[in-house]
Amino acid sequence: MERLIFLDIDGVLNTRRSMQQMRGPNSMMRGYTGLSLDLEAVQWLNYIVDNSNADIVITSSWKYKGLETMRNMWTEYAMHGYVKDITPSIQMRRDLFCMRGMEILKWLSENYPEGKEQPRYVILDDGDDFLPEQAEMLVRTNAEVGITKEDAAKAINILTK
Repeated sequence: MERLIFLDIDGVLNTRRSMQQMRGPNSMMRGYTGLSLDLEAVQWLNYIVDNSNADIVITSSWKYKGLETMRNMWTEYAMHGYVKDITPSIQMRRDLFCMRGMEILKWLSENYPEGKEQPRYVILDDGDDFLPEQAEMLVRTNAEVGITKEDAAKAINILTK
């Protein structure tokens, strides 16, 4: 069975902690994207990928930089896993709920039409704009520190149960 990580970046890999470090004496941490990723959070994402063999689908607004840029960032930061795709953008009013959840649903329906085995997936995000039926697949991170050991364990459990 295929496994996927629907990944937000801000608040998951690009954290408040990494932004503060970028402004401080470690400002050389600035990467390809112009922003610093939190190396501890990256380590936990690598751990999830290594223990689940999941591919990555970018849900973050960073997707507007394009799939090639996301793949280049993966290489620059030596992150594990394969960036398979980015979710489509659904243009709707911002005050409507579940925008990111709708984008994930649309991506799944386009890539796994009825009759095709659905992948097991987890959503890593610091937000909550998801559909009710996606709640059990959501691992909500703390934007201050991003992915933690506990988040990683929960994500692996969702992907491998």
